[in-house]
Amino acid sequence: MKAFFLAHPAVSAIAIGALSGWASAAKTDRDAFKSWKGWQDALSYNWGTATFRWFQGAIIGGLTASPIGYLLS
Repeated sequence: MKAFFLAHPAVSAIAIGALSGWASAAKTDRDAFKSWKGWQDALSYNWGTATFRWFQGAIIGGLTASPIGYLLS
């Protein structure tokens, strides 16, 4: 796996961008997680919206780090 990323630096940059986007989107939900008092709060949380936000962050981060992101900026 490491050899693949070393041989393809663009893919490595896109993967890092996607992880960064995912992490920044997940950080948005961190405040909600900190306010939970029990398991019932986790069950009533809107996980569909949260996972969609994380997916969007990964896609936008990956596109931003890709050559397409360079051309669009």
